[in-house]
Amino acid sequence: MTELSKGEIVATLMGRELSKRVGRAHQRISDAERRTAAEIAALRAVEDAYAQNIGDVRDSLGQLASATVDMAGVAEEQRAILGLTTDGIAEIDARLRANEAADQAQDAQLVELDIRVADVAALARVPGPKGDKGDKGDTGPPGRSGRSSVGGGAGQATTILSGGTTVGTRGTLNFVSGATVTDDAANERVNITVSGGGGNVNSVSVSSGLSITGTSDLTITNTGVRSLAGSGISVSSATGAVTITAPSVTAGTGITVAGSGTTALTVSATGVQSLTAGNGITVSGTTTPTVSASLAAGTGIGISGTTTLSVSNTGVTSLAGTGVTVSASTGAVTITAPVVAGGTGISVSGSQTTSLSITNSGVTSIVAGTNVSVSGATGAVTVNAPAYGTTITASTIGGTAVAGTSTGVAREDHKHAFPAGAAPSALTVSSTQATGTSTAPALADHVHAMPGSATAGASAVGDTAATGTATTVALSDHRHSREAFGTPGAVTGGATAASGSASTLARSDHVHSTASMPVLLASTTLASAAASITLSSIPQTYNTIKLIWTGRSTVATSVEYPYVRFNGDSTSKYYRWNGAGQTEWYLSTIAGTTNWFTGFAWNELIITGYANTSYKICTNRHLWNNSTTANNVIVDETSAIYTGTSGISSVTLIGNFAVGCTAFIYGYP
Repeated sequence: MTELSKGEIVATLMGRELSKRVGRAHQRISDAERRTAAEIAALRAVEDAYAQNIGDVRDSLGQLASATVDMAGVAEEQRAILGLTTDGIAEIDARLRANEAADQAQDAQLVELDIRVADVAALARVPGPKGDKGDKGDTGPPGRSGRSSVGGGAGQATTILSGGTTVGTRGTLNFVSGATVTDDAANERVNITVSGGGGNVNSVSVSSGLSITGTSDLTITNTGVRSLAGSGISVSSATGAVTITAPSVTAGTGITVAGSGTTALTVSATGVQSLTAGNGITVSGTTTPTVSASLAAGTGIGISGTTTLSVSNTGVTSLAGTGVTVSASTGAVTITAPVVAGGTGISVSGSQTTSLSITNSGVTSIVAGTNVSVSGATGAVTVNAPAYGTTITASTIGGTAVAGTSTGVAREDHKHAFPAGAAPSALTVSSTQATGTSTAPALADHVHAMPGSATAGASAVGDTAATGTATTVALSDHRHSREAFGTPGAVTGGATAASGSASTLARSDHVHSTASMPVLLASTTLASAAASITLSSIPQTYNTIKLIWTGRSTVATSVEYPYVRFNGDSTSKYYRWNGAGQTEWYLSTIAGTTNWFTGFAWNELIITGYANTSYKICTNRHLWNNSTTANNVIVDETSAIYTGTSGISSVTLIGNFAVGCTAFIYGYP
């Protein structure tokens, strides 16, 4: 169920009002028709009252005209209501068109009624003078009730939408359990809320092989076989039952089958039923045949036994190859020797069945090469070895490989001359890499001379980075001398920032002297209302202290007068102009909650020689505004002497201080 839009609600309300007004118009028309019919009957029955009846008819026509005016007013009101909203214009326009059609039908009824009255008037006699108007007749029976656009079954149907899409057209909207319906009069609509995630599952049924657990979130488990495929196998989709149909086994000659198709089958052979005799085999008997064979032995083959025959081969049974044959009848093996033919320089002696002799009568062809010669007459080969070389080329640094052209051979203990080693060159700082041009190689234990080391230079404040020009190198444990530490300068009031010119460094925990400047010793800001403000642990190393504070009161009076005490002293040691010792010193005036000014007052208390063991001179200045409409600033100054014999280490303001009151105390040299 979706929430009705503002336009739909307006259209519904308009439909209700329109239905009521149309119903009242129909009622008036019906009343007029009934009265007109009664008047016509009265004209026909009593001609004496004709004139009166005609007057009543005219009155009725006047009422009908009034009803017509009412209908025009209803249409005008509808148009005015249409001007109130742009939502649902299409639906409202359709309803207005239907109302206009109803108006036209009513106008047609009025015209018809006019004609009927004219007809009655034409049939009647000419009336005499109009008599007095009779009394008004009794009120007729109540007419039929108007139709509502939303309501009972007889009401006008309403189009139901869900997210802008038509769901159906019904005369009744029924919001079932789970929907919340509220009237939103401020926005001229009805809100319908349907909560998600609800609902109950009332019934879930399972079949064989399935189980269901849980009451809110259901878990469905299949405990049986869900799918099998194959010949003779079927699965029930309703129960999950698997049926395996046993194959059919058919017995044959000499074969019997026992057992059903669903149990274990027993297959038995009752005997050999048929054998066919062949070469060397005879069969006798009807149930268990007797087979006898006739075999003839041959060369290399022997046979023994009468029932179970043993065949033995005493010779070669199979040989194959070129020049080899085996007799099928005797098993004799014949090897035919190959024919060997002689050739040039080769002679063959002996028959094909005896040992052959092959003789090479001499080398007939050798191609001579360098230092090789062949005798054409005898076939003798002579190899002349080359002579040893006498010169071994010396190796040089950077020499390239060469195949050589010498015809002499090197002895196995030959040795090439190699360049002698030389002293390596010395390394210098910033020297560049070079291949070198020396013709002497470096020995494995050669050493290059390195530059010597020197004392590292000292650092100075403000030094810039430099590559250096020294020809010596730094050792790994070298150390540069550093600047000494100096004493930080004192900070003075009004001093300007400066880079400085000292050649010494400041330590990380250095402290600048502020002896000539005021220093904030303590401060507080009230986060909640308090009856006092105390600043304590004031050091005794300054000449003067200054207390600056702002105040406002929480009391329900116009003003309050807070006072001060030093070191918590409440004895009569506070002296003002009258010369009498007081137990406290009233400093200023601060605004209360009912005062015309509710801002914070400003106060400055200066105590000179606060660390003295004799009297302390105190001066207080107070500023506040006593007007909320103008800057009417009031400044008060007062002074006092405190005669306590100890230096002031704490200052306490006493009053009813509001949140936000502040206090700061400074020490002056």
